[in-house]
Amino acid sequence: MSMGQVLGILAAVGLLSVAVFYVMLFIFAKLTGWNDMARRYRDVALEATPFRAGSAVLGAHAWSSPPLFIGVDDNGITLRPAFPFWPVFARMHVPWDAVVRIERKERMFFDVLELHCGREQESIVGILPSGAANAIAARWPVKVVPAS
Repeated sequence: MSMGQVLGILAAVGLLSVAVFYVMLFIFAKLTGWNDMARRYRDVALEATPFRAGSAVLGAHAWSSPPLFIGVDDNGITLRPAFPFWPVFARMHVPWDAVVRIERKERMFFDVLELHCGREQESIVGILPSGAANAIAARWPVKVVPAS
């Protein structure tokens, strides 16, 4: 086998791997409800928000999300995925008036700050312990829900 054939095979395997990665991300975004929530809370302003690194999960049973930067300001909460996830996971901004309640719950061994957003179609965003969770808790009354 020539060097050109080997490089061609490696390039094809690399491209296939990237394609499979993005297809899996697209399916994950659909299953977790990220796409629906991003449609409702699309961040059209793209204003500068003081971002803090953090992690969040969507849905009551979701266990993961892309690495996120979470911005908290007077207008609301901005969720911005890390760079390689931009094509699939849209940046979103949840205004404070869309947040119905915030609860502190235990999920999968973590103390999570759950934001319940929207009145008709409720979305749940779980913010894992971080500076962003502390900033959100400082701006909104948090109800502590005992572990069940």
